[in-house]
Amino acid sequence: MAGSLILSTHYGLGQALILPTVLGSSLGLLDRFDPRALLALFASDRYAYWAATPIMAELLTRAPLPTPRPAIPPICHVSAGKLPSRVFDAFAKRFGVKLRPNYGQTENGFIAVETAPDALIRPDCVGRAAPGIELRIGDDPLDPEPPGHLGRVWFKSPWYMEGYGFPPNLSPQQGRQGWWSTADIGLLDEDGYLTLAGRADDCFKTAAGHLVNPGQIAQALGDHPGVSEVAVVAVQSPAGPVVGALVEAQSGLDADQLRVAAARVLPAWLHPQVVTVVDRLPRLPSGKADRGACHSILCRARGWEDRGEERPQSASASASG
Repeated sequence: MAGSLILSTHYGLGQALILPTVLGSSLGLLDRFDPRALLALFASDRYAYWAATPIMAELLTRAPLPTPRPAIPPICHVSAGKLPSRVFDAFAKRFGVKLRPNYGQTENGFIAVETAPDALIRPDCVGRAAPGIELRIGDDPLDPEPPGHLGRVWFKSPWYMEGYGFPPNLSPQQGRQGWWSTADIGLLDEDGYLTLAGRADDCFKTAAGHLVNPGQIAQALGDHPGVSEVAVVAVQSPAGPVVGALVEAQSGLDADQLRVAAARVLPAWLHPQVVTVVDRLPRLPSGKADRGACHSILCRARGWEDRGEERPQSASASASG
């Protein structure tokens, strides 16, 4: 197995440390992500599994390849939520191996994994519930939403971390009859595949007083052909917070097309007032969208002062608002 530091997150702890420990396998651990060092590991033909993130996978699609080309491990699991389709396609085209999305958190490890045959892998999803895990969607896991409806992601697991540190700082677990809440918004389809659409604590109120779930808007815009990923943030206009959407898309797609698409499926109070299309979203080292940088781009597009994104005062706002 090959992985990278750090080991204190779901990615590092679950994929780069616990798995090889349980399986008794060798671990090729990089102190930082360097595509050349990783390709050198692969050239030894000793690795059958690579723990990746979207930004790592994207760098490999652009890194110069040595001669002869090293064989990529047949199993490449990628964490950090939704995988941009362009990264999925570019990686498969270059290496002949499809990335397998997964989803989890440090407190309990894997929640959903993609174990389907290569031909059935869906980059828009993060797989189905891992063995021993159950998934539900909604404000209340005891009264879950039906398939296809957005809501908070809940899971039931036979294992759950009781605290952090050594000795651990223990605190009472907050659950509902064995169901644990995540901070993520998503939906389950009829086949049990989980699609993530943002975080519940990213919900915000607009200047008009409407509670906005960014995941709902991101899903509507993300369904438009040519769109790879969408970051929805509360943009600080002179009149107060408004809905902004920074869209990563193929060339030729303009903001007006996206506004029309959003108007077809979203209520008026969820229509984004500021829409900008870019080739690539600004990203954090983890591969997730850099929301602060997205906010700055949207402010510049309107000529507004960048006063920072409006963050929710409480993470308990209803995700279905």
